[in-house]
Amino acid sequence: MNIIEILKNKSLFVGFSEENLQAFAEIANFKKYNKNDIIFKEGESGDSIFIIVSGQIEVLKKNPKGEGFIVISSISGEESISSQYEGEFFGEMALLDFEPRSATIRAKTDLEVLFFSKEDLFDIFSQDLQMQLIFMTNLARTLSRMMRQTTIDIANLKLKNHETTSMG
Repeated sequence: MNIIEILKNKSLFVGFSEENLQAFAEIANFKKYNKNDIIFKEGESGDSIFIIVSGQIEVLKKNPKGEGFIVISSISGEESISSQYEGEFFGEMALLDFEPRSATIRAKTDLEVLFFSKEDLFDIFSQDLQMQLIFMTNLARTLSRMMRQTTIDIANLKLKNHETTSMG
């Protein structure tokens, strides 16, 4: 597996030199999960960001009305609020705050990921502030796109709910 080639095609790694990508490749960890495996659970402490190499995930939130989970994100279904497709990432909030994981992540299919610990990333960033700037800019751009899509999805859900209650 050529980790550098994988990273070149990921939104978080746009704009990095071959040398920079090599530095990331040296700290990357690879892991495989089977369908329905839990990658991490809501409430756990987070210390890594995951890059999807192949496969799909579901984002699950504890049901506030009782037992079980609600699927709040997957790659299919009208109720999807946002999607994580092959080639994207998850667990990024662990890099931005010190809060516990906000959701449970489950492999929707067999899944292959690269993951980076916060400690390893921050070690690289402390040695090269330009790398940190590029990475955080890429992260901010991607999160901004996700927030824009979430806003559209919420508006569509509210419109759908309004139409349903107006008919009744």
